[in-house]
Amino acid sequence: MLVANDNCIVSMKIGNLAKLVAKCWTSAEEAVRREIEQRHHDSDEEFITALFRGELRQQCDQASSNGEVVRAFSNDLRTAFQSIPHQAVTKIGAGLVAAVHFHPREVEKKTGGDLGVVIFRPDVCYATGSRSELAIEYKYGRGLLCQAKVFKRASDWGKLSVKQRANLSKRLEYLALLLYRYADQDRIRNQLEPFKWQLTSNRSMKEINDWFRSDNFPNIQQSEEILLGLAQGQFGTDDKRLIEEFIIPTTRSTLEIHIKWGDGRGPGRKLDLRQSEYANQGKQYVRASL
Repeated sequence: MLVANDNCIVSMKIGNLAKLVAKCWTSAEEAVRREIEQRHHDSDEEFITALFRGELRQQCDQASSNGEVVRAFSNDLRTAFQSIPHQAVTKIGAGLVAAVHFHPREVEKKTGGDLGVVIFRPDVCYATGSRSELAIEYKYGRGLLCQAKVFKRASDWGKLSVKQRANLSKRLEYLALLLYRYADQDRIRNQLEPFKWQLTSNRSMKEINDWFRSDNFPNIQQSEEILLGLAQGQFGTDDKRLIEEFIIPTTRSTLEIHIKWGDGRGPGRKLDLRQSEYANQGKQYVRASL
């Protein structure tokens, strides 16, 4: 059973919002591949990641400005709480935006992974012991620690250092390998393939080392699958301590996608559905009287 926040036992399902986040990610990825093809041949993993975060920010800004974020989360609310009054949906969803925050690491540190990826978003549930009041958590997060690697011109992935192996071995349940590779490996190296991912849960460091050495990864996934799974709680972790200490510490570069209220205020921590229902009934009464 997932511990979502202090008020909810199980986190709210966000199928529509997850699809939107995945779409923003894959669109940004496509833009990066075009940039590499046209301008930035033979780029390494650090440059590709840096280029990607700017493209992702642009995609999230666009999804916010055209109302996609509000519509996606509002539809998820209607699915999760089928009897929720329209006014309550409007009050919760109004002003939601998607923002990308990138934090470069402050100092070189023996933290293991290259990048922490976290999706922060509101979580909503019925307040304890009540079906007429919603509890709203503003910043429910789910994160994944990533080790980015590029397949080198020498046709190998390179090795993880002894210190990297020691640190990553403790984080395998919420670690993913982010793999960059060029289709034109022996030529210009400007045909960057779609990003590929390998989850490491229930695996060992010996297996991971063997994957890099043999260039044989057992369960490669595309970015869309990874972002959908992360957003919907299929993998990664929502443990606040693990996220703060190991996925987004100041000693690691982090990429954070925040679904939040643009004005910083939001609808409040509790919402009485009866007040919304009465307000709707009042509007209907006024319309019927005209």
